[in-house]
Amino acid sequence: MDAQNTCRRHGRLLEPELTPKTGEIIVQSPGHEFARDGKNNAFYESRMRLAMADARRVLEPAGVATVVFAHTSTQGWEALLQAMIDAVGS
Repeated sequence: MDAQNTCRRHGRLLEPELTPKTGEIIVQSPGHEFARDGKNNAFYESRMRLAMADARRVLEPAGVATVVFAHTSTQGWEALLQAMIDAVGS
């Protein structure tokens, strides 16, 4: 069966999925419509704390977690590390 027939047969199963943006933990660019009231630094830091605390909650005591993170500024790394430290204390 060729690719065209496969797509016709299985329809939407082979379409690329998009990441839902509403739950995304990011900081919007300063000019973005949500930067002031929504996805700003305070949003990012509070959500990362919640995410790290939840990861700690579900991880077994001797378990290992892997976090993949990329950021060009020291501020981004500091926020992530602080969220991890705060999660240990919760």
